[in-house]
Amino acid sequence: PATNDENNEEELGEPMSPLSFLGGFAEPEMDNRPATKDDDSTMIDREMNAWRQPMNGDDNDDESNSETPPQTAKSEGPPPTKRPTTNSQTDPPPPTKISSSPSQTTSSLPEEPHEFPSRDGPSSISSLSPEEFRAKYSFQPEELNHVAASLEESPPPVLEASKRQDYIYQLERDLQRLQDEIVVANNGKAINLKSYPQISQALFGVPDQSVAKDVLESMAMSSVLAKLILEHRQTQQKYNKALKQEENAKKKKEKQQKETSGSFSASSSSPSTSSRSTASRQAAPQEEPLILVDTSSFIFRAYYSMPPMHRSDGLPTSAVLGFCNMLNRMIMPQLLKGKQPRVVLCCDAPSPGDGPKTIRHQLYDQYKAHRAEAPMDLIPQFPWIRQAAQAYGMLWVEAPQYEADDVIASLSQMALKEGLTVHIYSGDKDLMQLITDTTDQEQDAGKVEMIDPMTMTHWDHESVVDKWGVPSHQLGDVLALAGDTADNIPGVPGIGPKIAAQLISQFGSLEELLQNLDQVKQVKRREKLENFRDQAILSQQLVRLERGLDWGQMFIDALSEEDEYYPPPEKVADLRVESMNPDRILQFYESMGFVTIRERLLEKLQRQSTISYSYQPKDTFPRKSKTSSPRGNKTSVPNPDDFGDVPF
Repeated sequence: PATNDENNEEELGEPMSPLSFLGGFAEPEMDNRPATKDDDSTMIDREMNAWRQPMNGDDNDDESNSETPPQTAKSEGPPPTKRPTTNSQTDPPPPTKISSSPSQTTSSLPEEPHEFPSRDGPSSISSLSPEEFRAKYSFQPEELNHVAASLEESPPPVLEASKRQDYIYQLERDLQRLQDEIVVANNGKAINLKSYPQISQALFGVPDQSVAKDVLESMAMSSVLAKLILEHRQTQQKYNKALKQEENAKKKKEKQQKETSGSFSASSSSPSTSSRSTASRQAAPQEEPLILVDTSSFIFRAYYSMPPMHRSDGLPTSAVLGFCNMLNRMIMPQLLKGKQPRVVLCCDAPSPGDGPKTIRHQLYDQYKAHRAEAPMDLIPQFPWIRQAAQAYGMLWVEAPQYEADDVIASLSQMALKEGLTVHIYSGDKDLMQLITDTTDQEQDAGKVEMIDPMTMTHWDHESVVDKWGVPSHQLGDVLALAGDTADNIPGVPGIGPKIAAQLISQFGSLEELLQNLDQVKQVKRREKLENFRDQAILSQQLVRLERGLDWGQMFIDALSEEDEYYPPPEKVADLRVESMNPDRILQFYESMGFVTIRERLLEKLQRQSTISYSYQPKDTFPRKSKTSSPRGNKTSVPNPDDFGDVPF
């Protein structure tokens, strides 16, 4: 109840609690701190309207405030219900009179409505979780549901899935807090924290100063604003990284669920059909994948993964050793078990003299023209890498006038016709065009996937769509429009991968796009496509992979030095590594001076009784002494008395 006479406190009796109209709910616990805007919550703005308006002196209380509960009327209805006497230890103390002095406020609620912060302000209750909400206002769960339903923006849900989600939620709150503090530190002016000119204007008064990390760190000791901006930037980086990890975890989980559902649907088929399909899969050797290795990429990755190394005669051997290490990880476990995996090394053919190197150089003489020559210490290692492949019994496939990508594409098409699964070991984005979409295919149909040998990243059709925005069969047109600086493919100037993906998704192919340029709404974009039409077609020809090479155009290098010619197989499924010849591998290690991997292989062969060998190690390499040093195993500090001729 209220009256226009502000001093008539005895007639009013006890002031009504802001939440008493909710029907006898427990009042919130209140402390004796002076109320501030940061402490006051706006979660009861809507419920407080009915209580504030009479306090402001509304003469037509009964008429204007129709939502006022009946027990609050002054003259009509039953008298106000008095709170029963309860234990003082469990119930909050009775409310006191609201003082007109702000410094004497005994409630956490301010006296005047204008002291309440705006619902859109930094202290919005939407930043509180339900647990923090209950802890602050001492509500019961059923009361919380009633009050939370009146909020315009409901509180964020409780994250119970994982610690990563809790961490992301905490970072979101930290970012919001830092943004509010930055506004306060900047005299109430908001800053676009993604705009460096605005940050420079706020810190220096001019928009062209550097706001790099080192600059903010040097200013953080004397400028609160710079310290807050630096902290916000660091928190934003953590937040972005956490979101990326969460996205990767979701993709991995969805993929596992998809594989599980697929295996369940296959197992839930009829018993006769399931047994027949299982028996056929066990009997068919085609289920083993065919691994096609992009050897050029393989060699360069092996070269840069090893430190500079030389043989005793000065021959560089780092790339050869790295190549052997990668082969040991890929096929050695199967060779030791007596298996012959399907692995093929696809290589670029040597240049035919002074003429064009490949058919792409015939189309465009500047193709890969800006590439530097191979490192000087890598060039003499190529013949030895070839000998390493022969020692392991690997197949080495080339096609004159064509690149390794064309060999991989042609072998992939042959394998798909035979129902094989193909794994391409490469990190080249051009080869992603070969990845197949297995959504509508049968379970036993062949497919092509790609694996980066360094990061072991697995690329399938879904991952290609996530990265490029188009399916794999349209990726060639996207690369033709965007160009490729690595291969010096011109493309269309001003069109990058994202715009190219939008155009190809809209029109379906590069041919349809060039035939319907009048449907491109952006004027400048349409002019670029018209002016560089021929360049786009040339880029498409350079990017397109040749998938129709036959065994008359490709040839297989000999498995060993004794063989001069390896006949082409009847099926791609017959392309396998030769059975392991330990003597040949160990002798190659000895000729190159690879002591460590030679001893590792000897130890494995001694544990494998099924593989016989006659190699006997020679004392041509210095061995580490197995006797203990008189100084112990740990390195000790040199003693000057032991070196009389050295002026320490």
